[in-house]
Amino acid sequence: MYSIHCIVDFYLLASAPINSINQSANCTYLYYCTGISSWSLWNIHDTNTIMMNIDTTNCNLSGVPVYFTSMGGLNHIYALQSYDAIYSPTIDSFGVLARSMLGWNSSTMLGYAQSYAWDLNWFGMFH
Repeated sequence: MYSIHCIVDFYLLASAPINSINQSANCTYLYYCTGISSWSLWNIHDTNTIMMNIDTTNCNLSGVPVYFTSMGGLNHIYALQSYDAIYSPTIDSFGVLARSMLGWNSSTMLGYAQSYAWDLNWFGMFH
């Protein structure tokens, strides 16, 4: 499910007296959806990379959002990189790859993802 919020044009607000602003005429609607994708969705991509495909179908968005990600987990997430790069974004899904800054191979990372519950927090929005 997505949420809707009205964002008022701040440039217009700054140049107009408060009592002269018609907010309904200057409103841009922002649609967004958030989620936490389970550590169980990680798969091996290649010898040094794990990947996760995130299904956002339940958001029922009508446009391709801009996606943002962060990692959650119990340990060792400090050693990961690239999980904030979004691959193949669509209305219904996007992908993320993760690599180790410490040289771990994908099998080791997949084991850590399971042992330390490396969930992917994500946020998608469009207007």
